[in-house]
Amino acid sequence: MFRHCFRITFQNEQAAYYQFHVFPPVVHLPWVNGWARKRDTNTQLVLVELAGEGDRDRFLEMCCENPHVLKIEEISEDEFTYAPSHDI
Repeated sequence: MFRHCFRITFQNEQAAYYQFHVFPPVVHLPWVNGWARKRDTNTQLVLVELAGEGDRDRFLEMCCENPHVLKIEEISEDEFTYAPSHDI
C-alpha cells in the first residue's frame, strides 16, 4: 500500500466547499484502498492509500481534470495531521 498526502488548491473557498462531497471521486475506484480529507479555506488536504506505486500519477491526473483545481502540492503526513479543518 502506498500513502500520499496532497494539498489541493481550488479557485476559491466556495469551490473547495461545494466540491468537498464529490471530490476527489475515489469512492468506487478499485486502486484506492482508503482516504481521508480536510477542508481549510480554499484547499482540501487529502491523504490517500493507493494499491500500486503507479496509482499516484493516475490519482493526480484525475484531480487535474477538475476545472476548479488550481494547484496540487504533495505534503507530508504530519502536515496533513496537524492542519486545521473547517466544518463541511
